[in-house]
Amino acid sequence: MARGSATDATKQYLGRDTPIQIGEIGRSDVEAIDRVADLSDVENEAFMNEPVTVMVLSSGNDEETDLVQVGVNGVTQFFRRDVAQVVKRKFVARLARCKRTDFRQTLDDRMGEAMNVLQRHHSLKYPFTVVSDSNPRGAAWLRSLLAEAQ
Repeated sequence: MARGSATDATKQYLGRDTPIQIGEIGRSDVEAIDRVADLSDVENEAFMNEPVTVMVLSSGNDEETDLVQVGVNGVTQFFRRDVAQVVKRKFVARLARCKRTDFRQTLDDRMGEAMNVLQRHHSLKYPFTVVSDSNPRGAAWLRSLLAEAQ
């Protein structure tokens, strides 16, 4: 089997980090993301069940668990941190969608009255690297998945 190129998910675009002003509830900005071409249901099922070698990285936090558990359609997959393992692509998709968003708050006094501005920062809940993916569409698929809005 040919070994594909590695993709470090921690260095990929994780979605727009645009500031939010308090009071803009319900406003939705649309961001166009290049996507992998749509596949038929059968092709998509085969694609999502392809083997991919992935490593979930440790953050160095003493309180983190050694195992990361994700589930897809009632099937559970465990990932041991810092150990490369071969899993089905559908579990990598679940890891890629496990994001967290932190906010930094700043005050803008230019308008005469202080306005709250929140700056978003996205990160992966479980940082990971795809060590190898033999499908030529795999890297583009992962980049588009990581860029999806939460």
